[in-house]
Amino acid sequence: MELYSTIVFILQLIVIGALYVLALYTIIQKPSEVRIYVLILTLATIIMMLGYLLEISSTSLEPALMGTCIAYIGKPYTMVAAFFIVAAYCGIKLKNWAKITLFAFPSMYPIILFTNKYHHLYYATIDYDPDIIAFSRLQLTRGPLYYSYMFLVFAFTIAAIVIIVREIKRSTTKVEKEQCAWMLAMIVCAILGYAVYLLDLTFGYDSTMAGVALGAFCLIILFFKYRLFDLVNMAKEQALNDASGGILVLDKRNRVVYANTVVAKLINGVATVKEILEMPDEKIVRHNARVYQFKKSIIKEHEQVIGLMVEVSDITDSHNYAERLENDVKSRTEEITHIQRSVISGIANIVEARNGETGSHIKRTACYVNLLAEQLREMGYYTTVLTDGYISLMTDAAPLHDLGKIYISDAILMKPGRLTPDEFEIMKSHSAAGVDVIEKVMRGVESDDYVTCAESMAHYHHERWDGNGYPSGLTQDEIPLCARIMSVADVYDALRSERCYKKAMDKDTARQIIKEGSGTQFDPSIVNAFFGCLEKIEAV
Repeated sequence: MELYSTIVFILQLIVIGALYVLALYTIIQKPSEVRIYVLILTLATIIMMLGYLLEISSTSLEPALMGTCIAYIGKPYTMVAAFFIVAAYCGIKLKNWAKITLFAFPSMYPIILFTNKYHHLYYATIDYDPDIIAFSRLQLTRGPLYYSYMFLVFAFTIAAIVIIVREIKRSTTKVEKEQCAWMLAMIVCAILGYAVYLLDLTFGYDSTMAGVALGAFCLIILFFKYRLFDLVNMAKEQALNDASGGILVLDKRNRVVYANTVVAKLINGVATVKEILEMPDEKIVRHNARVYQFKKSIIKEHEQVIGLMVEVSDITDSHNYAERLENDVKSRTEEITHIQRSVISGIANIVEARNGETGSHIKRTACYVNLLAEQLREMGYYTTVLTDGYISLMTDAAPLHDLGKIYISDAILMKPGRLTPDEFEIMKSHSAAGVDVIEKVMRGVESDDYVTCAESMAHYHHERWDGNGYPSGLTQDEIPLCARIMSVADVYDALRSERCYKKAMDKDTARQIIKEGSGTQFDPSIVNAFFGCLEKIEAV
């Protein structure tokens, strides 16, 4: 028996050391309700075991009885703290008066033990037999208050087990069920140790100590393996108190630690964990006519990433309303833009009609501009500028290139012969006049890109590659690309069209003029594109 006592003594010292480490670890964690309860449980277990070591190592009544009394300073609080840990973990909120009441009952037992010699209510008789072969030589018979302690122990235990079993049924992930299992193991170990002691199956050894020690190790595994101080507890509190939708918590190995009811239904249907990890920090996901917003945030401790929290919200109603509103605005804007451009194009047609045209010139030149731009891009010219959007912009703005002719008198615009130098100077003013009309009529009602493109085409489509054009004498790349393209389209259609002052030119002669203008009047790359799509141009 002495050997066994020595072994038990050493083992309890080891357990006390491990619990001391757990207490230090608990102290340095962030303040939380669970942290307080774990600290109480750890310190109470250490006190209980130190008291029992004094009891079994004593050689007389007084120190052995003192050891028993010291053990009871911690013993009652182990069951209360364990119950509170379980309740907090499982999200059960206890009122302050309930907490005070539950802590008050265990507080009575150390007082009762220290005053037992006056009332004998806890231990009816106390004796010490130095010759007995047992771990403790104290001979104690149980009084009525001892049975009240037994009742409280089993009541707290049953309540904790019921709470844990309910939580296991509600758990939705394997990791969460594992955590509940460790919590249940902590409670079961403690109560089995106490039950074995009550049945006198341990040769006098108070196996309550071993049961509580095993339970404490289950708690150590639970907290060190799953980092519950800062993941499950903090995430659950945030989910219960702050979250308006689903909450998913992953540990640093991307395992699901916690998933509330809302998000548990969505993981398999809307997105897998792998897909969630690959998402940006915020993403909108559609599923079964519903719209969900995923928001991810990193969980850190001391600047170290220890997990990931994902909040999932059903934003179907607000998103659909915003989408309908956006579509309505877009549709109305497109409608207004179409009306505006139709009105402006109508004005451009009227201007062309004064020059003997019926609007076919502006339609053809718009087609030419589109074909030339597409051909340029296909041949590798100006690919960074000639995006789909910019080509569409040029095509829409092309009909406005001669809008400034509205300021030119009929006498000059419809003169059948050559213009005099003075008349030609007036005619040249239509490029600047076109900018003025576009600026006044369209600025503020059209996009800035569209207005800028239209103004450039109207202002600079008579500039020449060699710098001998008008109105600014720009050269080569100084001339906006849209105006250089417009220049080729405008000249070719003018050559092939009949006007009041000339007949239509045959296509071979018109082609030759365009070819000869390469590098002087026109951008050589655009001339190359012209001949690359000539068949399409001729088919317009």
